[in-house]
Amino acid sequence: MLPLSVEISPDVSREQVHKVWESNLVAWSTPESRIRLAKMAAAASGHNWNMEKAKEGMAKSMEHMLLNEKLDNAVIAKLAAEDPQFRAALDEHQGNGGIPLTAGVPITTPGLRYMSNKINEFWKSRYVQQKVTLDDPKLADQCQLGSTLGVRVAGSNGI
Repeated sequence: MLPLSVEISPDVSREQVHKVWESNLVAWSTPESRIRLAKMAAAASGHNWNMEKAKEGMAKSMEHMLLNEKLDNAVIAKLAAEDPQFRAALDEHQGNGGIPLTAGVPITTPGLRYMSNKINEFWKSRYVQQKVTLDDPKLADQCQLGSTLGVRVAGSNGI
C-alpha cells in the first residue's frame, strides 16, 4: 500500500489522509455507494492505467477532498461562533466521539439534524447570490434549478 501522505503531497499530513480515509469508509458504507465505486474502478481498469496515472489521479482527488474539508470546517466554525445552539450540538457530537461532520455523517440525532439544516441554509443563501443564467428552460425544469439554487432561465422573468 502506498504511504499516501508522502505520495500525494508533502503538505498533506498523515492526519488529513486518515480523515479522508475515515470519510471514505462512511461514504462507501452503503450498497449503492459501493456499486458506484465498483463502476468507477471498472471504468478506470478499461483505460490503460499505470501507477503514475493512478498516483496523479489520487493526488488530484485527495487535494479536492481536503480543500472541501477545509471549506466545510470553516463554515462549521463560523456557524458555531454565531449560533449557540449549533455550538452546543457540535460539542455534543464531538464529545460523543462523533466523526467529522464533513465525512457524510448519517443524521441520527436532533442536534445533527439542526447542524445539517444550518449548514444547508448557509450554502443555499450563498447559492442564490450567484448570477447564473441557463439558456435551456427544459434543462432548468428537469433539474429544478430555479427553485433550489436560484438559477435564472433565459427568456423568463425579463431575462
